[in-house]
This record gives sequence, C-alpha cells and structure tokens, in this order.
Amino acid sequence: MKRKIWINTIISLSLIVFIASSCKKDSNTNDPNKLTDTVSTLSATIETMSYLPTYVDIIRDNRSLSIISFTGNQSLSIYLYDTITIGTHPLNGGIYSRAMYSPNNSNYFFSDSGSVDILEYDTINWKIKGTFNFVGNALGTTINVTNGAFEIFD
Repeated sequence: MKRKIWINTIISLSLIVFIASSCKKDSNTNDPNKLTDTVSTLSATIETMSYLPTYVDIIRDNRSLSIISFTGNQSLSIYLYDTITIGTHPLNGGIYSRAMYSPNNSNYFFSDSGSVDILEYDTINWKIKGTFNFVGNALGTTINVTNGAFEIFD
C-alpha cells in the first residue's frame, strides 16, 4: 500500500512539472489587481550546490498550492494542502504538505522532515513569499535542501 502511494505521488508531481512546463501564462494588463513587471524567484542550496531555477510558477486553487520550479533536468516543488496561511508548516511527507527535489527527472527525493515558512500571502494581488528547508529521501539516500527562499507572483 505504501509503495502504491509513493508511485501515485511520483506520477502526480511529475505530471504537475510537465504540465507547468508546457503552459504559457496570459498577460492581462487591463486587470488592476494583476501585478505586472514582477518576476517570481526561488533559490535553495542542495547539499553544497546552489539551485537557481530558470522557471518558477504556482498552481493554486481554493484548498491547495503547488510551487514548482526547474532548470535543465532538475526540479524542486513544494505542495501545501489546506495549510495556506502565514506561519510555519511541516514538510514531513504527510498528505497535507510535501516537498520534492529531482536532480535528473528520474530520481525523486521526497521530504521526510523540514518546514516551509510562509511570510507573506496576498490573495488579492496573488503574491506568496517564504522560506523552506527539508531532508529528502529517495530509496534510503538522503539529501539536505537548505537556505530555500521564494517570492512568487501569479
């Protein structure tokens, strides 16, 4: 059963990254609530290497939020469900919050421990800002993701 959940999680996160990479955002400069001339950012340290993605985006609905990023074959995602408030949220691998890092689109390190701190969450102008860190696990191999920070505009 646990293996089936992991496989479903891997497939779901891979699908999110694939869909997001093929989506193109529309620009609507007539919307006074839409932030313009803003660039979403995300950065982290994976073990000792800097992670600075070339693509950062957010997928959201009323109950969940997914922050996705990638550069080359690397990807990093943070998923929050029912916990989208300012404050600290655990990334302990439960169904409500999880982070994932893939160095090559075939190995996936899922968070066993860590947290995401939401510092700003503006649902009017759709801006979210925060920090994160986690220990990822892939079949017994662990990695440390530290110094994570994001500022995302939608």
